[in-house]
Amino acid sequence: MKLREECPVYLNPTDSELVELCSEPWDTLRVMESDEVFVVGSGFGNTHETLVQLYKRHVGGGRTKNRWDPRAQAEVEVYVGSTPHDWDPFIFFKRGSTMVCNLGDVGGPACAAPDMWRREFSDERLRQLDIIAQCSDLVAR
Repeated sequence: MKLREECPVYLNPTDSELVELCSEPWDTLRVMESDEVFVVGSGFGNTHETLVQLYKRHVGGGRTKNRWDPRAQAEVEVYVGSTPHDWDPFIFFKRGSTMVCNLGDVGGPACAAPDMWRREFSDERLRQLDIIAQCSDLVAR
């Protein structure tokens, strides 16, 4: 399901949505991933926080609430909706013709080759990442 048109972001994308995502050139892909939830978006115009907010807007039905933000020292409006307790952020990028991943947020190296990052994902998620790699003419094995 596409959560946003410009700077596209997808929630649990279908195979055809993964192909659509890769039809535009990308420099990085932002991923938030858990056992049940896969949110992926182009790095152009998206951060992991963008993915979180789009997900929360979707699961919360667009409802918002006010919350104290200590950094802003003010009340801010936030989307109602919670995120999976077990999801992790990943950034995929290109190193030559290879799809590499920053595993820094999960205790790994900042530039992990496929033989390392593939250990982090389920078979279904690997299948989806392989579609992304294939459509982007990248090696992911």
